[in-house]
Amino acid sequence: MKCSLCGKTIEDGQLSCPSCGASPTDVSSLATRIGAETSSSAVVEGATGAGGVLASSPSGGGFAPGAIIAGRYRIVGLLGCGGMGQVYRADDLSLGQPVALKFLPAEFVADPSRCERFRAEVRLARKVTHPNVCRVHDLGEVDGQPFISMELVEGGDLGSLLRRIGRLSTDKGVDIARQLCAGLAAAHEKGVLHRDLKPSNVMIDETGRVRITDFGLAAVSGEIGSDDVRSGTPAYMAPEVLAGREVTERSDIYSLGLVLYEIFTGKRAFAGKSVAELSRAQRESAPTDVSELAPDADPEVIEVLGWCLETEPERRPATALAVAARLPGGDPLAAVLAAGETPSPELLAAAGARGGMAPILAWGVALLCLVLAVTGLAWRAPDLLHHKAGLKLDDEVLADRARRALSGVFGQPPPRNDEAWGFYADNALLEALEQEQGAAPWPEDLAPLRFWYRASPRQLWSQAVSGAVLPREPAVRIPGEVLAAFDVRGRLLGLRRVPTEEEVHEEEDDRDTGEGGPWEALLAATPWAGEAFESVEPRELPPVYADRRAAWRLPATTARPFELHLEAAALGRQVVYFNVEGSWNETKGGSSSGGITPSSAAQIFTVALLLISLAAAVVLARYNLRVGRTDTRGAVGLAAALGGIEFFSMLVGAHHGTEFGSETIFLFRRAGWALFIAGITWLLYVALEPGVRRRWASLMVGWLRLRSGNLSDPRVGLEVLAGVALGSIGPLLHQCARTLGTTLGQPAEVLSLRLEPLSGIGGTIKFIADMTRAAGFSGLFVLFLLLLLHLILRRRLAALTGLALILGVQIVIAMESVLQAVFGGLMVILLVLVLDRLGWLCLMVASLVGNLLQGGPLEVSPSTPGFTAGMTVLALVAAVAAWGAWAASGAAHSRLRAPIR
Repeated sequence: MKCSLCGKTIEDGQLSCPSCGASPTDVSSLATRIGAETSSSAVVEGATGAGGVLASSPSGGGFAPGAIIAGRYRIVGLLGCGGMGQVYRADDLSLGQPVALKFLPAEFVADPSRCERFRAEVRLARKVTHPNVCRVHDLGEVDGQPFISMELVEGGDLGSLLRRIGRLSTDKGVDIARQLCAGLAAAHEKGVLHRDLKPSNVMIDETGRVRITDFGLAAVSGEIGSDDVRSGTPAYMAPEVLAGREVTERSDIYSLGLVLYEIFTGKRAFAGKSVAELSRAQRESAPTDVSELAPDADPEVIEVLGWCLETEPERRPATALAVAARLPGGDPLAAVLAAGETPSPELLAAAGARGGMAPILAWGVALLCLVLAVTGLAWRAPDLLHHKAGLKLDDEVLADRARRALSGVFGQPPPRNDEAWGFYADNALLEALEQEQGAAPWPEDLAPLRFWYRASPRQLWSQAVSGAVLPREPAVRIPGEVLAAFDVRGRLLGLRRVPTEEEVHEEEDDRDTGEGGPWEALLAATPWAGEAFESVEPRELPPVYADRRAAWRLPATTARPFELHLEAAALGRQVVYFNVEGSWNETKGGSSSGGITPSSAAQIFTVALLLISLAAAVVLARYNLRVGRTDTRGAVGLAAALGGIEFFSMLVGAHHGTEFGSETIFLFRRAGWALFIAGITWLLYVALEPGVRRRWASLMVGWLRLRSGNLSDPRVGLEVLAGVALGSIGPLLHQCARTLGTTLGQPAEVLSLRLEPLSGIGGTIKFIADMTRAAGFSGLFVLFLLLLLHLILRRRLAALTGLALILGVQIVIAMESVLQAVFGGLMVILLVLVLDRLGWLCLMVASLVGNLLQGGPLEVSPSTPGFTAGMTVLALVAAVAAWGAWAASGAAHSRLRAPIR
């Protein structure tokens, strides 16, 4: 056995060291590399430290007092010695300051690996600059023997203090513990693992300030070889290190827990004279009940000790700052902010209260959210476009009716090598009907909701960003291709067919024109079959090649307040063009010429804000990257999430084919767009997050805890639950404004929303993905605006007021009635208050739920086409609310190990 003070061998049976007289200690207390014949680090407990030394150690040694070293340092006396060398107190003659000099033993000088570890000790220690980490100055050499110059600590080590007085008082122990956490967090922030944290490597100076010392075994996280995993002091190793599996920041956290246990109890958590005994003790037993060793121990301290000493690494605190935040008393976040510094994401995530809601209250709020969501969907259902249009059939049935109608018109089925379909709104007709009909039912044969159908003899490849085939994307140009429009019952309203080359080049005399042409079958497929058509002169040139044209007029009726004009064209007996127009086209064109609609004004305003924000984001992101304040993990995570959601949305919503080459090109194009979205997300996050973390720290707590993987954290649950509640209230406020406006005589506005959910489960999934991505972007945009306003106005209240005004203006100019603008303004004020009081995560959840409940044609009646989409969205909202209630009710505490009893 080796002496813990001088490193000399103590023979079996000897009660003290024959060299220095010190009492022997068990092997588990010695720093070693388990499995090696000789210790790669013979630093022993109570002797020397690579990061600093004690000025209270014994004198004597190989350099006489007064000796000048390297022409700069004058030896004062020997402070200590051990297996890794001798440490002297010296005066730095150049700077006039006392320092400590640590010399590598002469027998190690010829060993390249020992010399390299000595140099690595300096490199790693100099990475860490913190008041609670002992400073290492430089590496020098004298007569071929390397040495390190370091800070001299006037005081003693924690191990000696505990041996003298036993356990510390709670107040003093918490103070030391908090300083240890700060120093260890500083090392981890630079990617440095200490790997040998123990009481003898903790210095306490005369003022009570703590220093972490001895980086002789330190290593960079992720760069530790399998043969070096078990380096350290076995008595202070984590279970996974003793087993030789891995070394991570959480391994240092375990060592920290062992040191804290010793501070508050005066005893070691686990005893053992060998590595095997220690490993068995950690696996099969628990430390002695803290309350037995320290009856006055604070319950919060007991809880923290249990958390740090979890056997499984993933159940321990992720950071030392998380440990500091759980200690009783004090506020690390407030201290950092008071010092004018930017708190780290880990400190911010660990800050703040951890208490949750009462379970009955949390689950009651979740149930209320679901009731509000169902009520809002049911209340607005009669105002939905597809509901007023009388849509009863799903898209598959309408597609089948479209094929049959076209077969009747052409005399043969349309080509079906590839086909696509969907819904769209005739906005000009919708506006005209709102003006003419008001709240009265729409004409059965003239609803503004249309079903489009495309059939092609070849594969349809869209160049749209989404990859979806649309009525005019790709262009209708393939010979034999058909594009048609139908009403909600599958009756023909429009048609375009590209003639084949054979039909175009066929001699006119050979074409089968027949008496009367193909018009009878065409008109029979329309909603007006059987009515008296008045033939009129054609006034349109068809967009495809044709050799005959025809036109008809249908007068207005009581049920249909518009006169209709029908145009058709044919090539031989094949109809190639059909279109229906009415007086609403002329009305719309005349009213909108030269004007800007509220929706277009809102879009212009939003685009201007986005451009300004992006320009400012580039400047701020560049600055944050230069000063190293960015939350890289959060930026990459959010960028990957939003980019991945965008890519998934395009995959679900795109029109796919069977050609491998075309599909590969499609995937690369969509991946490029998704990367662009991810890049913009990363830019905005890097630009805003450090500034918000410094100026509005409370806004980021919930998000950073979620980003750290704390799905069951009460603060996360509270923000999620509040966001669901706010998002569920939004549709009700909107309907209140609409109902009040109708009561006061304002025209009823039809809700013309995104129509993808009417196209089956695929459309619903795409809708949900798009709304999720939009919620993330809107959250980033709002938070970035708040940061910019705070940088300009310098006042919290002024920035919040400015944000409310900007968002309010955006809402007001998009609304077409005063009441809706007022209710929209109230919603904006509510959103800003929630952002200020609850946080950014709450805002994003509220935006997501509001988008889902208000953005699509969702219904709760089983007999309607929007029922499947409505139930899917409600299930998602219910799941999010349940998650929030579960976490907010205190489930996060189940992550903690039971207190040590």
